[in-house]
Amino acid sequence: MNSFNHYSFGSQFLWVLEHAVGVTPTSPGYDTIRVAPLPPSSAVPIKAATVTIETQRGRIQSGWEITEAADGRRHLTLTVEIPPNVKAEVVVPGGGTHTVGSGTYTF
Repeated sequence: MNSFNHYSFGSQFLWVLEHAVGVTPTSPGYDTIRVAPLPPSSAVPIKAATVTIETQRGRIQSGWEITEAADGRRHLTLTVEIPPNVKAEVVVPGGGTHTVGSGTYTF
């Protein structure tokens, strides 16, 4: 193979963006977005994921990390950065839905 500019590679990134990290625009131009990550089960060894998207509105960043307590319970920390003049619906796995404006938030 001599090129990585192929649909199959783009579709893999799109899956990570929209599902693993969960960032999707809900209106044209990223005026509003939805952040709804789907972290893996405990059987999958991935413990963190982060993505940064540069849009015409500014930088959108979403990332999560899974830590395990001594008793085996897993804890998810989700951090999102929303640029000015953008509204976001943030769906925290097991923690409800939050509507936020610009800023950096940790759930």
